[in-house]
Amino acid sequence: MKKLLFFITFSFALSYILVKDVPLLADEIIYYPIIETVTSLSFTPTILSITSSLPGYVISIGLIKYLFNLSSVSETRFITTLLSLMTVYIVFLTMKEISPINFRVKILQFVFLPILFVFFFLIYTDAYSLLFISLSFLLTLKKRFMLAGIAGFLSLLIRQNNLIWLTLLCCYIFSERNTLNTINLKSLIDYLKEIHFFLFSFVLSLIFIIINKGIVISETNKLAQPLSIHFDNIYFLLFLFFFLFFSLNFDNLS
Repeated sequence: MKKLLFFITFSFALSYILVKDVPLLADEIIYYPIIETVTSLSFTPTILSITSSLPGYVISIGLIKYLFNLSSVSETRFITTLLSLMTVYIVFLTMKEISPINFRVKILQFVFLPILFVFFFLIYTDAYSLLFISLSFLLTLKKRFMLAGIAGFLSLLIRQNNLIWLTLLCCYIFSERNTLNTINLKSLIDYLKEIHFFLFSFVLSLIFIIINKGIVISETNKLAQPLSIHFDNIYFLLFLFFFLFFSLNFDNLS
């Protein structure tokens, strides 16, 4: 297990060295200036008009930079890399809880997933968002539902669409404690008590959507990302699934 964690840490260190001085890429051009306003203590809500997410990520990174007197792009990416390592460790604990026998393979699949790996070292919300969602899932598995709800709520401050994962966790909790034969009024009341902090997140999200008139912030982004159901990512993931799990798919066909 120590060798596995060392290998992952070494891979992260090497990857960080390779990307740390690369010019800002894609959405980094949006996030980095906002982070700088937080670091310089000149942050104003109006600057969020260039992004679609709530400011949980930029405020966290900006305050860390302020506390440790960091200023460069490479230092900002270093913070992201460290937070990504924390994400990997939480996922590691989660995988170990779910699959004690095969968790090593599963964590390697997660870490080196091609569509995710590069974002561990860039100024993006993806890995930081996964940190809180994974923590919420881990705490759910350990039946620490209030703490799981708090972690889930924090994830919403980073990416609003994490609401779908909180819904999934609530469904998981329900399926673990109920069957079709055991559902009754008492069991439903007990279930609602267990997920009360998740419900708090749902209520706040609903209030935000109503007041904001959409799930993303800023009028420009509301036009570009309207509140609707899209199947594009599902089709894309199914396409990747076929190749990533080709051997398993082939075995299931035989």
